[in-house]
Amino acid sequence: MLLKDLLINLIIPQLSPINLSRLQCVSKQFLLLTKSFQHIIDQWKKLINDKTSNKCLYEASKQGHLDLVQFFITKGANDWNWALRCASIGGHKDVVQFFIDKGLNDWNVALNGASIGGHKDLVQFFIDKGANHWNSALCGASLGGHKDLVQFFIDKGANRWNEALSYASEGGHKDLVQLFIDKGANDWNLALYSASQGGHTDLVKLLITKGANGWNTALSCASQGGHKDLVQLFIDKGANAWDHALLGASYGGHNDLVQFFIDKGANDWNTALHYAKLGGHKDLVQLFIDKGAND
Repeated sequence: MLLKDLLINLIIPQLSPINLSRLQCVSKQFLLLTKSFQHIIDQWKKLINDKTSNKCLYEASKQGHLDLVQFFITKGANDWNWALRCASIGGHKDVVQFFIDKGLNDWNVALNGASIGGHKDLVQFFIDKGANHWNSALCGASLGGHKDLVQFFIDKGANRWNEALSYASEGGHKDLVQLFIDKGANDWNLALYSASQGGHTDLVKLLITKGANGWNTALSCASQGGHKDLVQLFIDKGANAWDHALLGASYGGHNDLVQFFIDKGANDWNTALHYAKLGGHKDLVQLFIDKGAND
């Protein structure tokens, strides 16, 4: 992700309407005059606050922008352990070392991140540091679809097949799904929820043939991911917990599905407001306030 993508996809949605308006005006002027994003970045940095800094820190760490990592810390970002995990997912050794120099030593969380990203050198680095939570690492490797690391952690003693099946299902990795089924995994509903959130229709159908039938929770998971085809599939199967589904769509920021479930009768405005806030979706926050939410 380039700096401009970080700006457009992460930062702008977090800004207040007033600051967003200011930034858009500045951005338009600079784009017309220079076609350069550096000036926009400079202006945007002035608008970051402690409410947005941790989210920005995570993304900057994952994308390997050490200068932005340092900047967000000056703006109040303090969730450094999760940022270390993000840097490990991205495989950015310089950012990893930066956080280690800050005193961080949660090697197992970092190992999980490196396993998701499939970075064998960092995996070994954190093991040498003392990381040994093999099942957590197995789940990370399963989510990322890294078969060699999956086998590596199995050889280390990892054996929580149902959890690994769930993560492999979320990632859409059919070969690993089959591996864990062959190992004895059989929590079909847990895997169904993960596959639904990931939008993997083929795996959803496989798990249904295995006996998965948690339609309402699957509907909420599919709604969070914005997967309309699966939303309709679960409704056809009998799902009708509209308020539960509204929460998933609100957290995921899918306005069309939010309206769809409202039309179906969902009206738990206060809880939906909470989930929209958690997801950082200001338009939905305003929608639920307009509907009467006051929590």
